[in-house]
Amino acid sequence: VDMVRMDQNKPNPFSESTVITLNIPEKTQKASIFIYDMSGKQVQAIPVNERGETNITVYASDLTAGMYIYTLVVDGKVAVTRKMIVSKY
Repeated sequence: VDMVRMDQNKPNPFSESTVITLNIPEKTQKASIFIYDMSGKQVQAIPVNERGETNITVYASDLTAGMYIYTLVVDGKVAVTRKMIVSKY
């Protein structure tokens, strides 16, 4: 319960939406997920307001097709970084 965790998004790749499961400790002041394109440009910032086990949904309609890096930042520190792939059919 006291550990920060961000699982791989499911499904991955995705064409409509994907879910990222997180665990954010209760004592956390601020948590956000930042999504970057492969050039390193931030394309989304998603505040995580819930604590404990929670989910964030990301929609393909907000992104263009391609690979992205998403990072969970907790109280100003990078906690976990993963990759996701958006495939548009």
